Amino acid sequence: MTTTSYCYCWSIVRRDGQGFFLTDHDRELTFDSNTFKPVDGVLTTQITTSLGLEIDELSVEGAVSDDSIDETDLEAGLFDEATVIIYLVDWNDITDRKVLVTGNLGNMTLNDYGFETDFNSLANKLGKTVGEAYQRTCTAELGDSECGVDLTSATYRTTATITAAGELSVEVDDLSSYDNGWFVLGQVVTPTGAKYGIRGQTDNRIELWEAPFPALEVGQVLTITTGCKKSPGVCADKFSNIINFRGYGLFMPGQDALTEYPVRGEKNYNGGSLFN
Repeated sequence: MTTTSYCYCWSIVRRDGQGFFLTDHDRELTFDSNTFKPVDGVLTTQITTSLGLEIDELSVEGAVSDDSIDETDLEAGLFDEATVIIYLVDWNDITDRKVLVTGNLGNMTLNDYGFETDFNSLANKLGKTVGEAYQRTCTAELGDSECGVDLTSATYRTTATITAAGELSVEVDDLSSYDNGWFVLGQVVTPTGAKYGIRGQTDNRIELWEAPFPALEVGQVLTITTGCKKSPGVCADKFSNIINFRGYGLFMPGQDALTEYPVRGEKNYNGGSLFN
């Protein structure tokens, strides 16, 4: 392999099993039963690898120049956590190649010029927290197996048609059966499958944390799901689910406990539990 005849090849396999095979060479290259199609506009930082368990680093940005990669799929998160193998290949002799790094794409974000994402090597998984965190708020995700709330219930999820659309907000036809703020911290799902967090909800008006891409239009049907502040009060009052609360907010003292001191006749300072 010479420095004048090498190129990068990317094997990208999404979580749904669909594969994309790309190269920065100007012609198609075929190996391992895959054909790598030429693309341009993709930039990478210097690839840092190590023999130990240190996390390899790489960030990627560029324009979407391959017709098989749809911007709506990127926005819908279909490429998030996709499995990636990056090869260094001699295009004069494709048998002369090596795997530079293997890992997963981070969350894809679109900007005015294309996309940005981080690349997480296999060593990155070793740095993830395993087990439960000791914290005040709930560690479960609303609707998952630990939470147990049924988000398919009409109490927590509905569909509505857009009657007016702004950059960061939409008006829908009818949310009158829900209290103001009921859907705050929840999400809307667009017809393309893209998901956007809900910042606020008053009557039929929904405010979003970020501008949708592509922009939402009047007449589109949204799926709207409620959110959770992950506090004991919300868990009990809104979801009647305090039995599955996964935080320790009821039993963790706050910073104000550092300044507390016993006062005769106040509270139950008898050496016993403060929660009985």
